[in-house]
Amino acid sequence: MINYDLSKTVNRTYIEASIEDVWWLVVSPEGSNSYQSDYCTTTGDPINPKPRDKYYYLYGDIENHSVVVEAIKPYYFRLADEYKSLLPDGEEIVYNLQTTYTLEEMEDSFVRLTIEIEGYDSQTTLGRWIRDCMEHSWRRAMMNIKTVLEIGLDLQEQFFTYPKIGVTIATNNELYHTETNNGVYVRECYPTGPAFASGLKQGDIILKLSGKEVNTYEEFVRAICLLNKGSDVQIEFSRKGEIHTITVPFSYDSLFTGIIDSDGASSFKDLRDQRKIERVKISESYTK
Repeated sequence: MINYDLSKTVNRTYIEASIEDVWWLVVSPEGSNSYQSDYCTTTGDPINPKPRDKYYYLYGDIENHSVVVEAIKPYYFRLADEYKSLLPDGEEIVYNLQTTYTLEEMEDSFVRLTIEIEGYDSQTTLGRWIRDCMEHSWRRAMMNIKTVLEIGLDLQEQFFTYPKIGVTIATNNELYHTETNNGVYVRECYPTGPAFASGLKQGDIILKLSGKEVNTYEEFVRAICLLNKGSDVQIEFSRKGEIHTITVPFSYDSLFTGIIDSDGASSFKDLRDQRKIERVKISESYTK
């Protein structure tokens, strides 16, 4: 991860493969499905994209409608993206980004692949959170690209399936105006999740997971992944300056992991409708 501008993320890796194979993986629906997406289609030639061709990607509970801005085979591929991210409570977040893939042939049969995502709103907490999520996802996707092309092994499930506790968290920053600059900020704590049942609330600041300090989104995810052989996690958090400790059981419910069986836009629509129904039920339960 090359981190120098909060309005973008830049990831780069070196792959021992032909540039034609890397191009296939980047631009074709079959290639995309082999390392990251659950479902992908295009209106154009799957290996020879042209400007204004449309792509549809589905990643669990996130869908992306993309339009090709520019394509120079096999060196450059640029997309204008419209993401729709479905949260566990049924809320849908829509955001627009631009994704650029640059492929460069190097010595000794290596290809340097750079993926640059632009358009994050660095002046809002939502924009910073989206950047956290995308940086994490693309870092793992880049690792899987290497495993797919170099050893023929798709580790998508291992990279993206890990236990959750029913919260959305973000790297703590000045925009949250908290009493500390440490820890990760709890943006949402869902009433149907284990963290809520254990006493965590929106606005709390998680400082440690089972004794391990976590100060960024990526550190939080890494710590969770290292603990996933257990059944729960001890959380130390700050609330209004007071330190508390609770034990939270892990959940692998698709509501929180975002990992779902999908066959395209119809399954995403069904998931959206289902979560909205659940959201209404939860709201009604609080008014009784």
